[in-house]
Amino acid sequence: MNIILIGFKSCGKSSDGQALAKRLAMSFVDTDSLIEQQHATAKNEPLTFREIFKQYGQVYFRALEQQIIATLGKLDNYVIAVGGGTFINHPIPLEVRHQAKIVYLTVEPEILWQRIQAGGLPAFFKESDPRQEFYQLFSQRDPIYQQLADVTVEVSYCNVEEAIEKIQQAVGL
Repeated sequence: MNIILIGFKSCGKSSDGQALAKRLAMSFVDTDSLIEQQHATAKNEPLTFREIFKQYGQVYFRALEQQIIATLGKLDNYVIAVGGGTFINHPIPLEVRHQAKIVYLTVEPEILWQRIQAGGLPAFFKESDPRQEFYQLFSQRDPIYQQLADVTVEVSYCNVEEAIEKIQQAVGL
């Protein structure tokens, strides 16, 4: 079985996922890292996922993402952190859905906004009004994440240890 962490940018998918995988003796993978590797191999150009999106655009980025999603069904005993738009833009393949618990890590929008600002605005936010862009995107994605998830875990005020404890309980491990 795999555990797939979904949610908005900066909700803790990567940091919580790494800690959860370690605690459960599972492997960890972040699809953004896989996209970076895929791009570096294809173009012989190491870039971060943000730089890939910015320089090559959404269509190219989503095509790389689709290739990565196709490989997720081959994984077993993994905690998988997916990008915030991954399953918004691509359906979850049945073989991935059947062998995974999908966990939506939810964080209050204002806390997310503060985290995003601290970490640097994503390339897909409009520079003219990034706050409005964030809230609009959050209101669009939140119900989709809820629908996709097997379980939802509220982690707004949790440190990593508290978050992984809540995730573990929610998935029954």
